[in-house]
Amino acid sequence: KTWYEVKFSHPFETPPKLFMMPQDSLSDHALAVRADKINKEGFKYRLDPQESVSGKGISLPLAYLAIQSPKKEGWIFLDGRKERYRLVSQEITSRWQTVGVYEIRLQEEQSADSETNHGSESVHVLLLNNALFGQVVSYREADTVSLRMRKKVK
Repeated sequence: KTWYEVKFSHPFETPPKLFMMPQDSLSDHALAVRADKINKEGFKYRLDPQESVSGKGISLPLAYLAIQSPKKEGWIFLDGRKERYRLVSQEITSRWQTVGVYEIRLQEEQSADSETNHGSESVHVLLLNNALFGQVVSYREADTVSLRMRKKVK
């Protein structure tokens, strides 16, 4: 599987929080986007298909949002409305963990095996108004994972 490198057009003062999404779908198979080595100048990413799919690496257009915010929270304007945001970096495993009013976990893809436990990975989270955006930004275990979320159970 191939790692792709992205260089920011202008370096950040500190490594930003990163969120990515493929902009096309060339297959009916599951696909996860993983980032690693995020720094002030750029980052690396790879596209991980479901484990039962063999063959060459996948190449798709990718959109990303890189955010630097020294205070990690504040207000932004979206469509003329003032919206509250908060940025979080957290270590996440396959067990539910609280982030704001949500719980998140990693879910391992199971097309090649039935084992679903996944060790700790770094995750960037953007809490924006009533929405959660998350991105796995480490590559400690090779299994394909998806980030799952739910409203916190009270």
